[in-house]
Amino acid sequence: MEIQRVQIKDDTPNHNIKSAYIICTTPRSGSNLLTFSLEDQGLGRPNEYFNPNRTDINRYLQDHLQKEIPHTHDYLHNLENLTSLQQIIQHNRCCKHGIFGAKLFAQDINCEERIFQSFQENMLVPTKYIFLSRKDIVRQAISFHFANETKQWHSSTKTHRQIEHVPYNYILLKAYLMHFKIAQAFWKTQFPVETENVLILDYADLANNFKTTIQRVNTFLGQKNIAVPVPPIQKQSDPLKELFRKRFIAELRADLKNSQA
Repeated sequence: MEIQRVQIKDDTPNHNIKSAYIICTTPRSGSNLLTFSLEDQGLGRPNEYFNPNRTDINRYLQDHLQKEIPHTHDYLHNLENLTSLQQIIQHNRCCKHGIFGAKLFAQDINCEERIFQSFQENMLVPTKYIFLSRKDIVRQAISFHFANETKQWHSSTKTHRQIEHVPYNYILLKAYLMHFKIAQAFWKTQFPVETENVLILDYADLANNFKTTIQRVNTFLGQKNIAVPVPPIQKQSDPLKELFRKRFIAELRADLKNSQA
């Protein structure tokens, strides 16, 4: 996966954590747009610190731990390992205002409640949670397929493969669809309703009402009087994605009909 714009080695270990938030989400849900916007406003430096498949983050954690970390999510399923990583990241990745932010994919913790419980217990300060999902998981699966094939995870990165050369693959798309269903169901179990410490957002909120949604997030985080920046990245759309969507839905329906016959 291509390194994102955050410089992982830019540690600030002398800043004490005053507040914290975790964006609980799944890939292709608008999470880059949200994290980049929060960072641009000086509200933490949220990143995928618990995604060991990110080579930049993997190297960063290995430097701190002075040992090799396997490129597998199994590493974080060991609660002792997870605790060590959380301590390192919280102590070193606060912004200058003392705000700590991070992005957590359901797959990072294997959709396991016991791991997420441990994760919550190891936060150093009372923490707020932003549950960001995407209702249209068919489009989400297709978006993930294109991002994975081109290695372009947001609009400011280069493509490794032209979009028109992305192959259609029903089996892969169906697997991605099932993954997102399971992941979003897990987060919904953890965050069934909004509370004082839980904010629930949908991809459409960011895509269609960016300024209002970011203001809502800022207020939730206790930061009301901040000028909202322009969107730091743009929506990645292409007519080929729509063609894939229509074909995929038709094949899904045929699949379902055949299974019921």
